[in-house]
Amino acid sequence: MADANGNSPANAALAALGFALFVRTESGALRLVGGMPDWLRSLWPSTAMANAELPVAEASPFFENFLIDAAEAWNAGAGTRTQSGPWIETATDGTELTLEATALTAGGQPILLLERLGEIFEAKKSILQKARETVIAYQRLNSEMQKKEILLNCIAEEMNSALANVITSLRLLELELSPPRTQQLVGLASRAANQQQLLINKILSVFAAELEGLHASGSSASDLAGALQAAREELATQFEEKGVRFVASTASAVRVAMDADHLQRLLAALLENALQNSPPKSTARSRMPSISSSA
Repeated sequence: MADANGNSPANAALAALGFALFVRTESGALRLVGGMPDWLRSLWPSTAMANAELPVAEASPFFENFLIDAAEAWNAGAGTRTQSGPWIETATDGTELTLEATALTAGGQPILLLERLGEIFEAKKSILQKARETVIAYQRLNSEMQKKEILLNCIAEEMNSALANVITSLRLLELELSPPRTQQLVGLASRAANQQQLLINKILSVFAAELEGLHASGSSASDLAGALQAAREELATQFEEKGVRFVASTASAVRVAMDADHLQRLLAALLENALQNSPPKSTARSRMPSISSSA
């Protein structure tokens, strides 16, 4: 049962969970019903009075715009609700509070629920932020690899073209009447040029395999934390010799669409670079997607 001020166990529970319940009056004002959370008092001190109304004029423009959508939901009647999505209000002491509003009709009355989004929301936001950073880092890495692919292929084509000219010239020299010693030297140079050409083609094949691993599909995604741990173990001796301590802060659920071996080599290169730029007896910290060091 609720008292004259609308207080009831249900309303008290809502306040304890971080909700503030308002009922829309005939004049269009939003009157507070039941318990009042502490955060509401710090945000709008006037709501501490009996039969307090929500001071819409003191709220942010975002909330005022949402009330237009809320009015449409209330006019539509039961079964219709609308949510504002998260937004930030600033309390009198300068503290920023993240809120979310829900407008609905219950028991024939237009209701507005205000919720302060707490630790769970912040944790989800942090996970999403890390996921976005990981995606951006992967896109940048992919772009860099594509640039290197183009550069390497251009270099290889130039080298192959130059070697082809050398090989052709050497073969023409072999056909000419030359002393045996000259013929022998030309033969050695020709074989060396052929070996050089084979080496260039081998390098291109290895690089193509690396790119195939980099562009692996999501079904072959690799665990970022596992690859980082393997890279740490690979360089553990070098870190120990320099007295540098490595602290990882990588989320265990993050996966990267990349071959596991390629990802480990990439992380090992990043760790080695961090080690080279870290002073002795300092701490290197991983803040994915970047790795930084501090004394």
